[in-house]
Amino acid sequence: MNKEKVLKIYLKKAKKCEEDAKLIMKWRNNITTLQMSYDSRPKKLALFYQEYRKDYFNDHNLQPQFAILNNSKVGFLRFKIYKDKKIIGKAVDIGVNIDPEKRGLGIGLQTIKTSSNFLLKKGFQYIIAEIKEHNIASIKAFQKAGFLFFDKLIKRIDRLQKEEQIIRMVLKVSANKYEFK
Repeated sequence: MNKEKVLKIYLKKAKKCEEDAKLIMKWRNNITTLQMSYDSRPKKLALFYQEYRKDYFNDHNLQPQFAILNNSKVGFLRFKIYKDKKIIGKAVDIGVNIDPEKRGLGIGLQTIKTSSNFLLKKGFQYIIAEIKEHNIASIKAFQKAGFLFFDKLIKRIDRLQKEEQIIRMVLKVSANKYEFK
């Protein structure tokens, strides 16, 4: 029997400060992260810090979080209310960025599980992950966490005037537990 080591990940609210923005930007500007992002252009601190302060803290109930392991920041999570005609119920989109130096250690999987429990406690019925179709590592991590394939679509990113082929994964929760897995 293959037993995976369970990592003790907990979430800590990100702060609206330059130090947190710098760390997030550093991880986001990693070449692999850029390739998996809708916007593959590196960010500059002055503009990113403005974006971070303006756009990341809009929903008081869904503040961005850091994934913490052994008192160190190892991942960043961003959540947004998700609206789609195909999804009936309270849904949220999850965005995950793991420290590039910590990838491949199971941190992504445990971060997804921990954040799913966090969102469950907030009353969400569906957690949605939109993933670029060639981001195999993320697709596998979400599958291992219990997310199921929902659909494949072309997403229009208006601010970039481009389209991306994405896969949507969904975790449905009910009666205070995951319905899948």
